Amino acid sequence: MEKQEESRYETCIFCRKATDVPKEKDISERNYYIEGAGQLCRECYFEIYGSRRSQNGNTGLF
Repeated sequence: MEKQEESRYETCIFCRKATDVPKEKDISERNYYIEGAGQLCRECYFEIYGSRRSQNGNTGLF
């Protein structure tokens, strides 16, 4: 992504890469958003939460 285009999108709080989530998208409509922390990319979300949540029968999505 171009630098100008990246600024329109959230940055993953873990790996610092641009996500595909527009900054103006409401947090209630986002996947991989951690309240009180911020936006994660899909890969980091599943690296951190994936296996624990799937053992509890949860898909890992909000």
